[in-house]
Amino acid sequence: MVFGLISFMILDMSLELLEEIIFEIINDSIDPSMENTVQLWLYRMEYTGKLVGFGVASLTAFGLNKQFEPAGDNMRLAYLVGAVIMVFMFLLISILNYTMDVCLDAGTLKEPAGSRYSFSRSFSIPGEDTDEIASSVDESIAPVRTEDEGKSGLTFDSFLPGISEIGSAPSKVKLLVLTHFFAFSTYLQLAVYGTAWVGITLLKGVPDAVEYSNKRKICDIGVSWGAFTFIFWTMASMITSLILPKLRFTFSDRTVFIFTQLMAAGALISTLWVKSFYWEFFVIPMCGPAYATLGTVLESISVRYEKEQEVRGGTFSKMFSISVFFSQIVMFCVIPVIFLFFPNIDDNVWALFIGGCCAALASVFSFFL
Repeated sequence: MVFGLISFMILDMSLELLEEIIFEIINDSIDPSMENTVQLWLYRMEYTGKLVGFGVASLTAFGLNKQFEPAGDNMRLAYLVGAVIMVFMFLLISILNYTMDVCLDAGTLKEPAGSRYSFSRSFSIPGEDTDEIASSVDESIAPVRTEDEGKSGLTFDSFLPGISEIGSAPSKVKLLVLTHFFAFSTYLQLAVYGTAWVGITLLKGVPDAVEYSNKRKICDIGVSWGAFTFIFWTMASMITSLILPKLRFTFSDRTVFIFTQLMAAGALISTLWVKSFYWEFFVIPMCGPAYATLGTVLESISVRYEKEQEVRGGTFSKMFSISVFFSQIVMFCVIPVIFLFFPNIDDNVWALFIGGCCAALASVFSFFL
């Protein structure tokens, strides 16, 4: 279990790092006037990727994985497909980055205003080459560097942007980060324990039973049904994102966020008592709107605080990395240890219950934003 948790934590952090790299490439490649359009397409691709991923993981629910028997059970197949996609994406990013650098050197591609040269150059080790590149860029479009950003060496901010500033941040910003911590913890609890709750708790499957035994197959089928339900979670989140501008026009950001978090809280807390298999089709999709408002609404509030405090854009929103990091620490290191002291409880149910409580706390704290 410890090896599995550590592996999952490394995988989760690696995917987040990869996501940041992709955003860096996109920011280096587009004109600032296209930012909103690109952001819209990023959301579309994110939801498309979720639909594909959950679709592959739900093959067992319909008996479609029989043609993939050499790949093992459904979970192994899902991870194998994910690994192939990541290798393909790495090759695609490498080719794209190389092509951009060649075009820039040849003068056939102009860098858009506000670009940070190119991905490989902006991430290369500081030295003569990068200094020459930086000096050749028009000062009007060069990024503004603060005194701390110019310092060499690794700092805590290298791993957790904003952690050195959180202490001096206004109380409302600290409350915003705390709200994000509980809201993101809700998402983590559901993402990690949601499918296991279906396979182990609802269908009484045994994950560590002999491979291809009936109890093991029941668990795999349950996990697959859980992944299938996450397709509806994705659709609920996507629909919420589409209607979110109208909701925010009619209601305040705080009201929308509180309502969606309370929806998730009620659904997750109910798992402590409701044990019906069909209840998964209510619980998991009900958490979709909360995920949709997690980033959009809280990001909007942070932008409003930045304007009120007259600070540089992104100063407060980057502090969300702190809440993400510590919610992962609690998720992967603290909660499993607590469960070890209570071996007779259903950790899947109680993890979802904790997630529901986190959503309730997020709604409470957001009331004061």
